[in-house]
Amino acid sequence: MKFAMKMKFVMKVIRIILIILGLICSGVFAYEELVHQDWREKVFAGRYADDRISAVAFMGAMFFFGAASLSLLIKYLREKQKKAAIPGLFLALTWGTAIIVALAFTYGGVGWGHTVSRYKTPDGRHTIYYTSDEIIGSGYKDCYRRTGFLTYEYIFTAEDLDKDVTWGSGSITYHGDEYKYSTYGE
Repeated sequence: MKFAMKMKFVMKVIRIILIILGLICSGVFAYEELVHQDWREKVFAGRYADDRISAVAFMGAMFFFGAASLSLLIKYLREKQKKAAIPGLFLALTWGTAIIVALAFTYGGVGWGHTVSRYKTPDGRHTIYYTSDEIIGSGYKDCYRRTGFLTYEYIFTAEDLDKDVTWGSGSITYHGDEYKYSTYGE
């Protein structure tokens, strides 16, 4: 009897954790899609640009909410509450369908093409960050300078950083326009 009580408590805690993780992912997704609208400023986490972070957060939210509703469905089925299991089944099917639709959109090319890379200046003192499109195979690179812990500011788009850019000691020149290097974290 005590083991069954402990398992019910553990499952309730797991459901609460899944819901909290789903809310965190939903918050990240909402921030990226609704609040962070300036295309000239990006958020990078490791090698991932904000469009990929947004897609992963969206799928994570659906996964965690779906797992919580599936856990609730299993609870109702174990307790033989068939009428109460119907909403749980409906939730599990809804979240499962939503995950499939989300995977179709995200793996279909929306938000998965940009990776972040670094390009050191010839003197090795500064870094330019750029995104390139893996899926299309485009040779163009959107270049950024770091402005904060995870934030970067767009400066220009170049095809070949070795040929198109003139590297200076305190700035970079591209087609006659001069851009200062980042002073954050350099």
